[in-house]
Amino acid sequence: VAWRDAHAPGKPVWVTEFGWDCATSLAGRKGAFAKWAGNVTDAAQAAYLLRSIPLFLAAGVERADIYFFDDKDEPQMHAASGIMRNGHPKPSWYALRQMQSLLGDATLVRLDHDGTFYIATWRQPDGSGCLMLWTAEADHDGNGTPHTFTAGRLGEAIPMTLAATAPAVIHPVPASPGRWTLPVGPRPLYVPLN
Repeated sequence: VAWRDAHAPGKPVWVTEFGWDCATSLAGRKGAFAKWAGNVTDAAQAAYLLRSIPLFLAAGVERADIYFFDDKDEPQMHAASGIMRNGHPKPSWYALRQMQSLLGDATLVRLDHDGTFYIATWRQPDGSGCLMLWTAEADHDGNGTPHTFTAGRLGEAIPMTLAATAPAVIHPVPASPGRWTLPVGPRPLYVPLN
């Protein structure tokens, strides 16, 4: 984006392919992939894809295309980065479907962070809003670390889903007037603004 601003102001920036490989087996790796340590879990792929979207938008990227739709789960570079595996949804497919369902036509209003804790503020055309919270750390199972932040009235926090069923909601805990505490980890939470 900085290069575009300096050399081609006003031109749109597109990320034409991004994603993470998540092969279920690394047996039989060959060539460059045998040396590559970038394979992630299915849950990590889902979290990283969702977190990338507001990061790209905040950086000035106009469009970003996920690479790719359906993979064959092969242990080679770029052969296990689909959101489907052999025609069946991966956790990233469910997580992206949930993001689309919750945010729909929302636009990113702002992205705040302290280097480790991120708050993306989204606004719907009707004026309603939603926060997307996450921490910048490697994916892991668990509830996350309590984080306190400033916001107006909040609805129930909706954790990122990894399956067809929605996870249980989390109730924000008032810390002081206008401040809330929620357990936040690397998997995004969606929090409606009431």
